[in-house]
Amino acid sequence: MPVNRTCLTRSFAALMPAVVAVVLGGSVPGAAARAQLLPLEVVVDETRPVFGEEVQIVVRTVESRPLSSATFGLEMRDEDGLPAVLFSALDSAAVFAGSAGGAGDATIQTQWNPVTQRVDVTLESASATLNEVFGPLAVLRFTLDPVVATLDRPRFEIALDPDMILLDAAAERVVTLPANGRVRVVDADPAQGLGALGGEVFPGGNMVIGAMTVHTYAIGSGTLELLYDAALADGPPVVALDLRYGATVVDALDTSVAGRVLVTFHSDGGLFNATLHGAIFTAVVPSRQDIPIGTTSIVALGPATALFDAAGDPIDLETDVEQLDFIAPEAVAAAAFEGGGFTEWWNVVH
Repeated sequence: MPVNRTCLTRSFAALMPAVVAVVLGGSVPGAAARAQLLPLEVVVDETRPVFGEEVQIVVRTVESRPLSSATFGLEMRDEDGLPAVLFSALDSAAVFAGSAGGAGDATIQTQWNPVTQRVDVTLESASATLNEVFGPLAVLRFTLDPVVATLDRPRFEIALDPDMILLDAAAERVVTLPANGRVRVVDADPAQGLGALGGEVFPGGNMVIGAMTVHTYAIGSGTLELLYDAALADGPPVVALDLRYGATVVDALDTSVAGRVLVTFHSDGGLFNATLHGAIFTAVVPSRQDIPIGTTSIVALGPATALFDAAGDPIDLETDVEQLDFIAPEAVAAAAFEGGGFTEWWNVVH
């Protein structure tokens, strides 16, 4: 279940037990220094709704960096990047902040324009607990416009405003790297989607890999087996199930085999992934600095992967693989400044 970019995180050490079901390992070597040189990536997760269902648009980060506010816009486009009618109404909006998995003192304000198909969002936290733990920042829930049902190929892009403004705890502006999301309206299917999580990363940076859902469905228990190329790693994985996607208890975790993470868990009442979908399982793995630019590598969910509903019945899964793409740090940073301002930022950090 790919998104445009998912692998620029620099530090996982700030994770809190209240938000994640398990954390294995310590801080990632060299992460703090590199975090100051690259933008904070903000992504819009892919979603695959069935027509007639509520659509979730989840805005997520891949690095823990406390924020006092975030202001951004989202525009709806067709798969060719042209303006398109996708939604008829914004039904609700919620913000995530702090280490408890809820909103804390954070607030969210939205302004939806059905004519221009744009929504403007402002998140604020007086205690700067926005993005204290990386992951979902906000979720917007929409109703699909009836015109979508008439399309032969209902594929859309959710464009995240490149001029978004994020402020840290000192009210200093944070340089950002936005990544657009995709909406694919699908027919009802008994099989549920579960994809690997991958994306772009630079040599010596962190690989953020894991499992991703693109639709809500209740998970009562399961086993997730994550497979990646151990030759790329420069340290052990830091593993977590994010409780913002539902209360979960880890029953067993095995990282004894290089290139393999195996976690078994349960969620009483089937709360996991029931009301919020996305990057439900993550492993942050430091990569070697000598990996050649242009290297690609597959991330997959292994055959031991299995999910069950609250009654213990198996969930029929349709799984996808993902890819890691190693690119130059300069290229990653430049991608955030296609509209200008990159040279100024590059001079400041150097």
